[in-house]
Amino acid sequence: MEFSKKFFPAIRRPSIKFNKVSYATFFETYWLHTILFTCISSTALGIPAFVFKFAYDNGISLFYLLALLIALPWFLVPTLYLLYIGNDSKRAKVSSYSMIGILIASLFTWIICLFQL
Repeated sequence: MEFSKKFFPAIRRPSIKFNKVSYATFFETYWLHTILFTCISSTALGIPAFVFKFAYDNGISLFYLLALLIALPWFLVPTLYLLYIGNDSKRAKVSSYSMIGILIASLFTWIICLFQL
């Protein structure tokens, strides 16, 4: 119980405006969340890329759809998280669209790297 009490303040969502002044406060509060979403999302897109390669190698067209369905949560969760903590501001929208672009580039990188094997 003592261990979990230390992390409850970090999990709660404080009311922070997403502007230039609060960047330091933002990253002090959400450093763990942002690291998890940016790193885990881009590495977890390797699974749909592997399914995509499997579909290409075996000629199963249903697996292309499966790869897209597996990739969809890894695109939506970080994007919606950035919109949620940014209080739907313009900067939050720009950062969420940037995150989608980074994740799409990461997925294509995974696919290209897997096809080189």
